[in-house]
Amino acid sequence: MYKKQKEGRKMNKEIIPVSPIIDHTEEAVLTGNRKKKSRAKAKQAFAYVISAMLSANLLLCSWGYIKENISSESFGDKLIYEIYYGGMLKKPTATTPQSPDTVAKDTAPSLPVAAEPYPPNVDEANQNQTNANEVAEAFVKLYEYDPSLVPEGTYPIIPYDLSSEADGELKIFNDTEFSVDINALAKSEALTSGTEYTEEPLVLIVHTHGTEAYSEPGVMGYSETFNIPRSYDVSKNVIHIGKIMARVMNENGINTIQCDVMHDAESYLGAYERSAETVKDYLQRYPSIKYVFDIHRDSVLLEDKTKTRPITIADGKVAAQIMTVVGSNELGTYHPDWENNLRFAAKLQTMLNSDHLGLARAICLRGSAYNQELAPCSLLFEVGSCGNTLEEAEVSARILAEKLCELIIKGW
Repeated sequence: MYKKQKEGRKMNKEIIPVSPIIDHTEEAVLTGNRKKKSRAKAKQAFAYVISAMLSANLLLCSWGYIKENISSESFGDKLIYEIYYGGMLKKPTATTPQSPDTVAKDTAPSLPVAAEPYPPNVDEANQNQTNANEVAEAFVKLYEYDPSLVPEGTYPIIPYDLSSEADGELKIFNDTEFSVDINALAKSEALTSGTEYTEEPLVLIVHTHGTEAYSEPGVMGYSETFNIPRSYDVSKNVIHIGKIMARVMNENGINTIQCDVMHDAESYLGAYERSAETVKDYLQRYPSIKYVFDIHRDSVLLEDKTKTRPITIADGKVAAQIMTVVGSNELGTYHPDWENNLRFAAKLQTMLNSDHLGLARAICLRGSAYNQELAPCSLLFEVGSCGNTLEEAEVSARILAEKLCELIIKGW
């Protein structure tokens, strides 16, 4: 199954990594035209989304404030406002200053874009036809934006769909010369019969690039000065996302610990080496750890420097899309069991998109190992991108943690 492909890979020769040490998707140039969305499909979308929309927190705000901030009083427009601006009833603003970029950037290409949204899979029995047309229209406009709202002199941040699932097929962005059947892997059996509760730590959450942060709600554009948001405030960066995941996993009976060290605080260069030493230390102190998850956030830019905000709707809320990065032994790291990680990732993507279609982006298989050779099961997760808000990433973090618990309990 994992034979080398005879034909060479088609590489984007315009994308050149800044440093050979870093092989992780950070600043990417993405090509491709956004497909026009079908109105017919949109009308069918309400059958999936209406009950979730009606239960969403988007409606829990005062009517007077709605009338003051938006002219329309329709349900659909309220949702659209949340989608456009990343925060309910927050007027668009210019870029909020963020922490400065680190010196080095990752420049590996990201995956192709699928511009057509997918409706979440919700209980049809709870549908309410009253607002069906408005919700369907809101879903059509999920990835639209008004360029006139982008502050002058800034580059736009636009809602985007980076998911790649269509017609029930799983997708993979294979940046290696290995040939893999992702659908066959997703159908394979669990490695064990199940995981029993233990008082010893079973999961470790780390952050190789802990300073990675998110855009402020309501920000419609960014300047070149602060183009990639970073923060040393652990309540605003991916450390916060990892904290949410650890809490959810512990609540679900999976003993989880988190290391809140920002391994890129000193520099991006050498961050993976420092993170590896941390993981080794934890594994030595807690040999019960079987799963190591490295939590990041992505950064995807278009050719014209437009910053993407990859979103979908999950649990009736706007959620950041998630990408799973799987390392391999292609570049020489001793990592004989990387296929097991890919199998786990394939099963996870199936579970995520079965309940929240469009939440999971295509799996990214890379030649670097990303320290995943250190533990029996180890994956890197990109929870949203730099165009997403912290709140959108929080929604996704909770869902991701719940699905990870389900897989671990089942023996994956």
